[in-house]
Amino acid sequence: MSSLSDNLFCFILVSFLLCVTSVKAQYHTKVTLRFMERSEIDTSKVFNAMPFPCYVQQRIIVSECTDDSLELMLPNCAVCWLNTALYSNINIYHTDSSIRSNDYSFDGQTLVVPVSAHDTITITYYYNSEDIAYNESLFFSRCLFFCQETWHSVWFTCDGMLLDTICVHFPYNAGRLTNATSFDPNDTLFVCDRSALPKDGFALLVFDTMYYYKLKLSDTPLVQLYLFRGIERSLSDGNGMILPRSVDVEVLNKIPSNTLSVILKISDFFDFRIDTLEILDGVFSIAGSLWGSAFPVSHRRSMVLFDESFWNSYDWVHEIIHCYHTCLPDRGDSSFFFFHESMTEFLAVYFASCDSADVNRIFKSKQKMYRRTKDPFSSVFQITSNSLTSKGGGSFGAVYVKTPYCLYRLAEKVGKEEFFRLLNLFFTTVREKGEYSFVDFENFMLSNGVPADVWKNFKRSLYMKSMRKIDKLFNN
Repeated sequence: MSSLSDNLFCFILVSFLLCVTSVKAQYHTKVTLRFMERSEIDTSKVFNAMPFPCYVQQRIIVSECTDDSLELMLPNCAVCWLNTALYSNINIYHTDSSIRSNDYSFDGQTLVVPVSAHDTITITYYYNSEDIAYNESLFFSRCLFFCQETWHSVWFTCDGMLLDTICVHFPYNAGRLTNATSFDPNDTLFVCDRSALPKDGFALLVFDTMYYYKLKLSDTPLVQLYLFRGIERSLSDGNGMILPRSVDVEVLNKIPSNTLSVILKISDFFDFRIDTLEILDGVFSIAGSLWGSAFPVSHRRSMVLFDESFWNSYDWVHEIIHCYHTCLPDRGDSSFFFFHESMTEFLAVYFASCDSADVNRIFKSKQKMYRRTKDPFSSVFQITSNSLTSKGGGSFGAVYVKTPYCLYRLAEKVGKEEFFRLLNLFFTTVREKGEYSFVDFENFMLSNGVPADVWKNFKRSLYMKSMRKIDKLFNN
């Protein structure tokens, strides 16, 4: 990856899971993130170093310990990330000593350090990705430093550890969004203690405004787009910094003309209003797979991030639905991924499509895709972690291909308009209730006119691994 501009390029997503329990914490930690300025980077290595390295310092205060070593983890690491490449120059210090300790081991995910009671451990490192393969012409919007509780952590943790403070030093003139209520977007230094941290985790997005075009779609609700402008390899500032493209028709035309109407339609369907929706696109690829994510900033505000190619299909709609489809079963319930991902994928096709022929074409392609997929799961209800691989393996087939297709066949049997009426009524009902499971969904459908034999075939189809048998079941 490349060097830093005066406006310091970065695209970062940080989302941290807070482990607050009733048990007394054995370890307290403070995390400091300092995004480096251009003057600190070797600009001669434009495409050989990360464009936006971050210096991380983590201090761990040990109040008590029962072992002579402390095993620290990077929880929820994305399996496709090469952690040993992302974390470099790790240094360990003990009890305010300036002498670096060599007595530790790190395998890319687990860091083991010696520890004693009342010790203070300081861990410093640069978070970079210079060893990760990338497309040079697109490097400016690659997501190479991000942490989200379901993807990748930015600091080490262990059982009994409590986060006390997060401190962030921002680069000059960088755009940033966060879910912290005390945040001032003009500050270059942000400090947030435990009492002010959002209960669902701290989220931070930092990007270089120089490479993004800001476009407002509407005021009520406020829908704000940040569109990646791309770069011109032929344009340089003379110091090795590749400049962004001008905002031309190509940048503006990548947005579907019905973007706002689709967002409003989704809002009406779930009977849920968001006051502010901020959408940022770019070139986001992890191990060859395109990436997108949506997460709440507050109850009525959400951020959405996705690869700019998502605009060319229904994939962008999938991420938008996540902002409104917020009432879900418990994370540990077997039907969580059925509703959270498979139902979202099914709905995205319909909301994005212009007509029934378009819908049929997309689900026909899913039918063919599943035949080529090696699905290790008999049903979506077996999945406890939505782990995907670059070639569509893992849970991809069950979650995003087969189960949405089964929902599509069920909608055909019930009738599209009637099925969507029932879905709208169901999601409105469970939002008031606050919790539900697949059993509730089944009881609702059966008590509202879905024939028992149709529902029985639908349930059977969810456990089949042959698309031919699924079609035969629904065709009878």
